[in-house]
Amino acid sequence: MGRELELKLATDPDTLAALVATRLPAGWHAGPWQSHRLGNRYFDTDDHELRDRGVSLRLRQDDNQFTQTIKSAGSSLGGLHRRNEWNVQVAGPELDPVRLPETEWTPWLTSLWRQQKLLTVFSTDFERKARELRHDSGTVVELALDHGAVHANEEHDPISEVELELLSGDPAPLFELARQLASHHPLHPDSRSKAERGYRLLGWQEPATARLQPILIKEGATLWQLLHDSVQNAWQHWQLYEKEFVSKPSVVAAEQMRRALGLFRHALVCYSGLPLPVAMHGWRRQLTHMLQAFRWVGLARAQQAADDIVWSTQGEDYLPHHDELLEQLPDERDFAPGIVAVEQLLDSRRYALFALDVAQFLLQPPGDIDPPLLQPASERATELVIRQWEALQKIWDAAPQSPDFGYYERQKRLLRRALWSCLIFGELFDERQRALFINPCRDLLAGIQDNQTLASLDQLGRQLSDDQYRDFTGWLFAQRETLWSALQLTREFALRAEPETLENG
Repeated sequence: MGRELELKLATDPDTLAALVATRLPAGWHAGPWQSHRLGNRYFDTDDHELRDRGVSLRLRQDDNQFTQTIKSAGSSLGGLHRRNEWNVQVAGPELDPVRLPETEWTPWLTSLWRQQKLLTVFSTDFERKARELRHDSGTVVELALDHGAVHANEEHDPISEVELELLSGDPAPLFELARQLASHHPLHPDSRSKAERGYRLLGWQEPATARLQPILIKEGATLWQLLHDSVQNAWQHWQLYEKEFVSKPSVVAAEQMRRALGLFRHALVCYSGLPLPVAMHGWRRQLTHMLQAFRWVGLARAQQAADDIVWSTQGEDYLPHHDELLEQLPDERDFAPGIVAVEQLLDSRRYALFALDVAQFLLQPPGDIDPPLLQPASERATELVIRQWEALQKIWDAAPQSPDFGYYERQKRLLRRALWSCLIFGELFDERQRALFINPCRDLLAGIQDNQTLASLDQLGRQLSDDQYRDFTGWLFAQRETLWSALQLTREFALRAEPETLENG
């Protein structure tokens, strides 16, 4: 078995051609280029049992050599792919169950083959130019340039990517080489494997549904351990939805990406004043820059939700002048400028270098951590949560009695920070204390979003005739009254629910 560790960087065919002649940085020594035409068939059952178990079975043809490969589900961060891989050479171009690599899945795969359930579900065909690189430190890397396509269901997805696979030695020179290449060429980390792209062409890749979850905190965890786990939690969520967005841009994916960035940045804010590792310097500034590309998402969510209400059965039953509103809806809400802003961010050199830095940080955490970061996390967490609880109490106390949605809109940043703090530190407190802290914030943020949806419906209603719009505003007024009453109930609950103590165990 081999433990595959490689960086995958997406690019364009012209850049691949330029990289063939690119001079390597000092300290690197290259072997000759080798060219191969690689044809790969991927196997699964018609109800995608292998994909569901996170197993990949591939038959590769390289000239007259054939190799069967089993890969297990791995991880991907910042274009860094890590997974287990087993290879066995076979005699010809057909799957040979007798020669399957020895793994825990082999008996199951053999049984599927005997039942004639294993089918070729998609294929890849690409030219690979590869050379071995040796660094003065002893690190050995294979640099591969792949150009071709993934094929499935008479569709194809172009392949144009650079792979840097660590063959032996310390990964640090590999990351430095990647940064050097990305600084001079349009390269950006790609978290999608070729298999994932094949499954997406088949329509078998389910849309991501994960939501940010509280970090599981081990007993006696230090501030450093909690920070590292917070970064990993946020970045994994970002990359999950980055893959969704790259494959099919959507408001839903962009919203989850924005949430991940917010949590990531908030984790760093919580550690203000502590001696963070040099590798993390400048990260808050970079995350703030990235968040600018997602400023459109809240409005887009509201517009999308408004459209959904009009199209829904409930809208048909209850919306005044529903048929006329339906005629006003465009075929598709145009979020193109926002989509383009995110695409430009993901294609930028600045983002590519940052993603590589995060991937290296998570793979190779700094060895020397300053003593303040080695203190137990509980004390600082308690201080932070108490400060935020006091700030929230001021929000509840000052909230107006008459409808003023703008008041809560102005508190949105603090409400979000409270939620993020609970995701980071919540496991240090008991379930009751977490609920008292997080539920009012979550409910108020949902109410703010609902009011934005009503505002979007109002904009749609303004396209009606004057008489129709007067009827429609009456319906909107009733909806806002109901929503404001719900927000006030949340406020009253929060005022009554001050915990006896926020000290953690």
